[in-house]
Amino acid sequence: MITTYLNTLKSKGNFTIETISNLSGIPEATVKNIFSGKTEDPRFETVSAIVKAMGGSLDAIYDITKKEAIECLKPGETFKSVRVITAIEGK
Repeated sequence: MITTYLNTLKSKGNFTIETISNLSGIPEATVKNIFSGKTEDPRFETVSAIVKAMGGSLDAIYDITKKEAIECLKPGETFKSVRVITAIEGK
């Protein structure tokens, strides 16, 4: 689901991997691996920077509120971590 959304944003905005890398500050190889699906569980911070660089919304990727994301995330946690914590806490 992450790669589908990211690739949709990329196509709609006519972004290149290089442009996304430059705008987000994420290394080009990392961006390429995320977009190709090679990185199966990218870090929240990384995807957040990429989505922001393309003008997208994190809420569109996962049905979580900003408050939940702030409450659940710690440095280094991934989207899967957020989903598990959110499910356990019933948010």
